[in-house]
Amino acid sequence: MVKYLIKSVLMVILTMLAVVFIIFTINYFTPGDPVAIFFDFDYTEAQYAAKAAEWGLDQPFFVQFFNYVKNIVTRLDFGYSYYSGNSILSELSARFPVSLKLGLISVLLTVVIGVPSGIISATRQYSLLDYGVTFVSLFFAAVPGFWLSMIMILIFSSRLGWLPSSGLTDWTCYIMPVIASSAQYVASVTRQTRSSMLEVIRQDYIRTARAKGVSERAVIFRHALRNALIPVVTLIGLQAGAVISGSAIIEAVHSFPGMGSLMMTAINNKDYSTIQAVVLVLSAVVCVINLAVDTVYAVIDPRVEIR
Repeated sequence: MVKYLIKSVLMVILTMLAVVFIIFTINYFTPGDPVAIFFDFDYTEAQYAAKAAEWGLDQPFFVQFFNYVKNIVTRLDFGYSYYSGNSILSELSARFPVSLKLGLISVLLTVVIGVPSGIISATRQYSLLDYGVTFVSLFFAAVPGFWLSMIMILIFSSRLGWLPSSGLTDWTCYIMPVIASSAQYVASVTRQTRSSMLEVIRQDYIRTARAKGVSERAVIFRHALRNALIPVVTLIGLQAGAVISGSAIIEAVHSFPGMGSLMMTAINNKDYSTIQAVVLVLSAVVCVINLAVDTVYAVIDPRVEIR
């Protein structure tokens, strides 16, 4: 396990270096002058030269790239926003915890609702309950998150006044974004759990366990569920990466101050330095989640070897 973790961490580092180089190169050669954008195209030559020197934009490409990586590694310094002039790290520090909390609550909701619903549906196949769970999951799997957000705002904010429609003032502001972010994943996890459970409970060792007099509860949760969870964990890992990385459209609909809305604002303002930093942080999140998912595989099923 230790050897695997060391190899995985080294692979994550190499992946992050590749991501930094690709994004930095794209931003460097993208048309547009960050200094001119900062001054709103109203500046003197002296002002331009001073700001370019302050940001290190007067240096050659590889010097800029080396300094950028060095500042991140040694000082966790992502530079300054070309649009506002503020520290990017301060923006990330304010936005990332919001997206992280949104993502964790969404994943928790997905697990608490999706997995039990899939188990119930599989163990009562072709029953009225199974048809009901399948219908609901198919419906929400087809509903876009931003549409669900707008419908909830219309009903629960505009008509009933139960929930705030936008912003982040208290815990109730999380309710609609969490539901909108997790609805499709709850449906997908329900269907995946049902499919995996149906495949597993038809195996010979399940029949053998029942023939030996093992209780149905133990058969389902101790024998069948653990073997059916591998594809489900993969799907939950994908959700965690997507939501924590920032559900940009949903955050925009609810004016939620997370990573997604930060990315959208940076794109609209052509703030390349912020885009670069956000992509780097989100790539790190995805890499860490993939590492965690691979580790969970071995915990769920000891037959899975990680080395």
